[in-house]
Amino acid sequence: MALLNYTTTIEAIKTTGEIQGILAGHGARSIKTDYTADGQVEALSFLVQTPHGEVAIRLPIDPDAVLKVLTKQNRLGRVPRRYLTHAQAVRVAWRIVKDWIEAQMAILE
Repeated sequence: MALLNYTTTIEAIKTTGEIQGILAGHGARSIKTDYTADGQVEALSFLVQTPHGEVAIRLPIDPDAVLKVLTKQNRLGRVPRRYLTHAQAVRVAWRIVKDWIEAQMAILE
């Protein structure tokens, strides 16, 4: 089985906007975006109120790790070579984070 979302064409900036909307819709009190030196989104941080007070959460991505998985899966014949780029790994990483956030919010509801 191939890595989740490995074929995505949705740019990271769109996905991070979707994540921000999900977080805001579930009570995030603030959301911060961190960028790399070349202007790519590398992490989202947010504050959420809990019964134990305000909690800060940071959601970074690791595109190098994603690219490593894609490369391994390419050798196994699961992922075509055209998906073995850093830009694709960034897109995939953010889509995985978005899916995880959606799942976490569903559990909380």
